[in-house]
Amino acid sequence: MESWNRESLLHYAQYKQSEKDISKLDRAISSITETQMLCSYHYRTLHALLDEHMRNNPTESSLFRSRFSVNTEVNNKDFEFTLACRANIIAIVRTLHSCSDIVGFVIYLGLCLNHNDSTWITPSRVSLYNVKEKLKKFPESLELLSLLGQLTNNSDYKHLCRLSNQTKHSIIVRAQSHFNLKEKDKERYQFIFEEVETEPGGTEKFSETNAIPFIENEFKRQNDIVINILHCLDKLVSVAI
Repeated sequence: MESWNRESLLHYAQYKQSEKDISKLDRAISSITETQMLCSYHYRTLHALLDEHMRNNPTESSLFRSRFSVNTEVNNKDFEFTLACRANIIAIVRTLHSCSDIVGFVIYLGLCLNHNDSTWITPSRVSLYNVKEKLKKFPESLELLSLLGQLTNNSDYKHLCRLSNQTKHSIIVRAQSHFNLKEKDKERYQFIFEEVETEPGGTEKFSETNAIPFIENEFKRQNDIVINILHCLDKLVSVAI
């Protein structure tokens, strides 16, 4: 993540927040960066798995045999490869999904919303959605609200949330492994997210999606907007200090 100076926000918050809450705020700010680092780690690990598999199976025929062999050892290796890839994909989905609520927590403590009766939120209910609702009370938050809207009012963001929440609360979303021999190099390796309901119990669904480009694009999109959100926070508190 692009560097951002946390000191302005911490300096602003320290006038009202307790030492305990300042410590929480500092940890939450670090957690935004850590979330990006964890996603990057799983992404690199995923691509290392693909690179190794591609080196071991350089031709179309060897790739085909790695999946459809009658040899038990080969089948076990394919199972382990697929499981490892899926594990990293799901880890990215769940970790990236957590980032928005961490951002909400940073905003909540950083702007000292917990010290205003009209913006106080029960601690267990602090989420980006609830923080956004409270920010609507302040005209000076229009730019920040616009950025938060860019982050969350997006079909891929909502799709990612459903993938993560379904995996967490009911059924692990499958990223089915396929080899597309019409493609070249790592593009041959495709993990397809099955379609999921847009809302639990609803009739509308998010379509099947090629997982790797989906998480690549959504990671970059969210990362860019989160950086802008942090800079916007910096502007807000710099004016107030």
